[in-house]
Amino acid sequence: MNILILGSGGLLGKYLVKTLGMKRKIFATTHKELNILDSDSYYNFIKKNKIDVTINCAALTNIYKCENNKEEALKINAYAPAKLSLISKDLNVKFIHFSTGFVFDGRKESEYCEDDIPSPQTLYGYSKYRGEEMIIKENQNSLIIRTDEIFGYADFVPGHNVIGFTIKHILEDKPVALYDIYTSPTYALDLSKKIDEIFQKNIDIDGILHIVNRGKFTYIQVAKMINKILKKDIEINVRNDELNKNLPKNCSMKSIRLNSLNLEELPDFEDALKRCIKEFL
Repeated sequence: MNILILGSGGLLGKYLVKTLGMKRKIFATTHKELNILDSDSYYNFIKKNKIDVTINCAALTNIYKCENNKEEALKINAYAPAKLSLISKDLNVKFIHFSTGFVFDGRKESEYCEDDIPSPQTLYGYSKYRGEEMIIKENQNSLIIRTDEIFGYADFVPGHNVIGFTIKHILEDKPVALYDIYTSPTYALDLSKKIDEIFQKNIDIDGILHIVNRGKFTYIQVAKMINKILKKDIEINVRNDELNKNLPKNCSMKSIRLNSLNLEELPDFEDALKRCIKEFL
């Protein structure tokens, strides 16, 4: 199986390359090597390298940038992936794309499931939801994996990998300021292993699938957990800025589809967090 990983220089991309590359031929490209806005280059790359599966990790995930650059957010998170999914369909290539809990309005008390109705409250969430709609319209065999707050030991850029960034700050005895909203943080290693399992079992899934570590936590709760695990007492503050009023208060998710596919959910978040912290030590 030949797998193309778009956006392989990012957090999830790096874990996917390492996990999937153990048993398969991986073509790992960064945005400089293969830009998702260049559909002709994508077509030629697929044809030349006989790609079987494309995993699109490329996205504009910085919420601040999305709010101030609507057209750019839509291009990267919706229009371009939809075009790539259509090309993939024409070339008989499986197309896998990632979305987010930000597609929901945050008013539900419990975790969101695959059959809950999206109603994004931010331009970031809107661009990702438009991407879901357009990809499925162009290629119904596409798989869209909704996950949330991916974390791991990589990509410590402001606006990305918030939990990894928090671990790093607490280890350096620096105070942190975080939004007090609920999420289902997902360890990039666990997500990569689940995708590997899907390939190993040769399960052909299409449509929407939620894959997150089990549990529902606010970022403040997560920071307190990190403090406790590391035996620290670093100052934790609630972030309250202009963007905060539009953020969904609950982005947490769970899956009702995994069980129907005879696939187990990811491990509990607390377990995943402890394993991830070991990467930092």
